[in-house]
Order: sequence, then C-alpha cells, then structure tokens
Amino acid sequence: MAESKKQQVLQEIKKLREIYPKGDSVVIPALWKIQEIYGYLHEEGLQVLADEIGTSVEHLIQVASFYHYFHLKPVGKYHIHVCTNVSCMLRGAYEVVETLKEKLGVDEGEVTPDGMFSWEETECIGLCDKGPAGFINMTRIVHLDKEKILDIIENPDKYAKEDNKLDLI
Repeated sequence: MAESKKQQVLQEIKKLREIYPKGDSVVIPALWKIQEIYGYLHEEGLQVLADEIGTSVEHLIQVASFYHYFHLKPVGKYHIHVCTNVSCMLRGAYEVVETLKEKLGVDEGEVTPDGMFSWEETECIGLCDKGPAGFINMTRIVHLDKEKILDIIENPDKYAKEDNKLDLI
C-alpha cells in the first residue's frame, strides 16, 4: 500500500530532526520537503510539521512567506522563474517574460488550464554573467532568449533535470 503524503512528511521531518535537532532549525528544510511532496506548502503537511515541532500553521506560513521560492498555492508541473533584476533585465529578461505570457496564455502566478506550467519573475539569482537566467523546477536555465524559452516550453523535461537541481536541504 502506498504511503500517504501525510505519513511521508512525518517520516521526512523525523529524518531531518536527526540533522537539525535544536529549536526551529528544522523549519526551512522541512518546508522544502513539504513542498517537494505536495508541490506546494499544503496545509496538511504544514499541520504535520506544526504538530511535530509545537508551533502553529500560521507561524509556518509567516516564515514561508518571507522566502520567495516557497509556494502557498499550487503551481504548474513545470514552474519557471525568470530573473528580472537589472543585469538580466538589460540582457532581455522582459522579452523572455513577454514570450512566456504570450505562449502560455497566463499571467504571473497563474497556472495553465492543463496544470502543466506556471511562471513568475524573481530577483537576482546570482547568475548575472549568464543572464537572462532563471529556474525551471529549481534547475538553472541560463542565456535565456525568446527561442530558448520557447524550446523550454516545448521540451521541459530536457531542462528540468533532477541532477542539476539546486541542493536546497
């Protein structure tokens, strides 16, 4: 029988507690795990964490809302971030954003009707020398332009590679 997401969250929190045993040090890594399991910070997962560490779901939402990469509502199967800070903006980030809007037919923070894509602008991600840059499912994508973002939309699995993801925990 498949393990429920709730059980999976609890198991992951227990593993993380071995690495982060003191106070609230487990909160950020546990939030990443909840988001990995549900695709966003689902209330059920947040309640498991809150119960496990003796805090409230509201407190966890306050913590998560401080960080740009936590999602409090569902995102697409492929979630794209595009840096629009000065360096990337000067190198064409807004053309990439406009292409996303036109091709996907959704505004920032919305999910396509098929549930496949969502996107958002982000602040500097430290890849200024390779800009415009961004992420697809937290995998770095660099040297973005209209043609490349169209290729990413057509072939998302080619770019959203597990072995190139940021190590978030």
